[in-house]
Amino acid sequence: MERRLPYDVASVGSARRLVGDFAEARLSDGRLDELVLMISEMVTNAVTHGSAELDGCIGLRLEEDQDVVRVVVTDGGEGFAMDRGSVDDANKDEHLGLLLVDSFADRWGLSLDGTTAIWV
Repeated sequence: MERRLPYDVASVGSARRLVGDFAEARLSDGRLDELVLMISEMVTNAVTHGSAELDGCIGLRLEEDQDVVRVVVTDGGEGFAMDRGSVDDANKDEHLGLLLVDSFADRWGLSLDGTTAIWV
């Protein structure tokens, strides 16, 4: 399932609901809560630090394959790099969302092929 969401902070709530509905029957309550939190952080980052794609939106793609749920958030930003070793107390708040993603996701990563895409 793929959705286009407005490049607006209100899309965080929409993404949370979409992911919750999609994954509710597929994940335990604890894992579902973690996934919804990760997506909330990813969409917040997209509308706070990224930019809209050409259509003025950000993308949300939800996929299921056997026992795996994969979520991808895209925006039109230039991308970024995060080295966990470079995060210290002085800039921890700046990277808190990705630190949460890193701690909860089984796997996550970035794709920078014309759009910025972060997936879990």
